[in-house]
Amino acid sequence: LKVKKIELATPLPVQLAVQGSRSHVNFGATVDFEYQRIFGKRYFDVMNLSGYDLILGTPWVYQHKVVFGLNPPRVIIGMDIPEPMEGVGVAQLSSCSMDMYEENLERIREELCQYAQPLCRSALETPLPLLRAINHEIDLINPDKVYPWRPSRCTKALRPLWSEKRVAYIATGHWEVTSGGNTVPMFMMKKSGKPGEPIRLRTLYDLCERNKNTVTKSSPLPDIDGILRRAASARYRSIIYGQDAYEQIRIIPEHVE
Repeated sequence: LKVKKIELATPLPVQLAVQGSRSHVNFGATVDFEYQRIFGKRYFDVMNLSGYDLILGTPWVYQHKVVFGLNPPRVIIGMDIPEPMEGVGVAQLSSCSMDMYEENLERIREELCQYAQPLCRSALETPLPLLRAINHEIDLINPDKVYPWRPSRCTKALRPLWSEKRVAYIATGHWEVTSGGNTVPMFMMKKSGKPGEPIRLRTLYDLCERNKNTVTKSSPLPDIDGILRRAASARYRSIIYGQDAYEQIRIIPEHVE
């Protein structure tokens, strides 16, 4: 036929009207198509058909407003020039033929990270989120108990990081400078990381004395084994980085002196 073929980037699987149980479309071609009063360029997929020389699909029927008759057999062409595929009767389907190549995964990850960068900001860069309803309280055994006071200490190597974090948290409203009783000491520790990474600061609160003065409440834990089984069955998994999640717990103002 001397038709110029176009090789498809991804072969399309076909199961109907082909020789054998299934086949693939590896090439396509644009040819001069003529039928009744229709004449023009049209694209076709190239494959081995069983019992057919050419198949005109429903898009061709839609574009030319074709009407079929059975008694007597007839084909009526409503439009000689194909209309665009538009209107309420047209639905666009996404192709399910997609291959994921391992060599492209790192590039795709980098693109996704850059795309989500405006959303994935730390507490140092964002103000307080919207307040949610408080659905859980931890009661004190003795609300008037005075806890022993101990000063907080920070090593010299971590002081610049502590100063940067303190200024940022006060500026964004996460912390407020105030005076009160029963304050707890803060631990400034070096956060573990990979070799060669810059030093990071980890701040912890010593809540041992306060926890001794709270009413113990038990709640059922989630089914960890079931969660692990469902996560392990997936080929690709994502992770939520909850670094600042515990720093956004809402406190009832009346509970703070």
